[in-house]
Amino acid sequence: MKKLIILSLLIAYSNADVSAFEAGNLDSSNPYGLTKDEKYILKNKKEIEKLKAIVQSQTKIINSQEKDIYNLRTKLFEYTQKFDNLTQKIEGITTILPSFAETTAEVDMLKKEFNTTNNDIMNLRNELNNLKLVVSQNQEIDKNNTQKIINLIENIAKRLDKQSSKVKKTNNDFKNWPLNKIFASALNDYRKNRFSLSYDKFYYLYQKKYRLSESLFYLGEINYRRAHYKTALAFYKKSISNMKKTTYFTDDLLYHTGYAFEKLKNYDGAKKSYLKLIHDFPKSTLAKYAKKRLENLEKIK
Repeated sequence: MKKLIILSLLIAYSNADVSAFEAGNLDSSNPYGLTKDEKYILKNKKEIEKLKAIVQSQTKIINSQEKDIYNLRTKLFEYTQKFDNLTQKIEGITTILPSFAETTAEVDMLKKEFNTTNNDIMNLRNELNNLKLVVSQNQEIDKNNTQKIINLIENIAKRLDKQSSKVKKTNNDFKNWPLNKIFASALNDYRKNRFSLSYDKFYYLYQKKYRLSESLFYLGEINYRRAHYKTALAFYKKSISNMKKTTYFTDDLLYHTGYAFEKLKNYDGAKKSYLKLIHDFPKSTLAKYAKKRLENLEKIK
């Protein structure tokens, strides 16, 4: 079951101004910002897709060839019956007219047809044997390619098991660290797109009320990057309510809040967030993008 889940995971946004938030997305047409493990999975994902295409193509060929074998067998059966009937006719005529057998026109015609049919049968048998050999070879290729896919999936599963073991060990260890060290580690994990590790640490900090507004902001950011917009908005809201003054991440929070509202089709909420960003942070790079998004929202009306 685990292998099937991995395979199904291994089967994007188009706006230029939010492309920076796609880092680590394995389903993107041009993934970037990947961790070592994500690069490994992506490489094997592409190899699996290539092998699957080969297997599908090979299976079609095999099915077609098996259909040809069936048709050849049917034809061979018909020719064999015809051959038997001709044999009986020739034997019957030569028994009745043994002295005239060689000069009888009917016998000559039957013998000619007999020889032709016999040759057809031999040719059909050769063709059938050759086709069986080709099908056998293709089935072996198909089997090998399928095995390669299974091996790739097993390797990915082992890799993920190993990574999961590391994550579990790390998650058990960090709670004994000083809170400032946990925050630094969580931020480092976030910047390297190790979102599961980062999330656990920031959530622990949130429970401990350590740098509360920031921890809530990054919990929102992780959900935002995973396109869990409702959950992201809930964390953003808590972050704002615990924010005593504007900080280095406030403009990001406002822009992402607006975009999350927009993705949830709450266009009024999106407009309010973008307008506040433009008003409070006119010199921010994100203010320019917010203006562009407001223009797009006006077109929706």
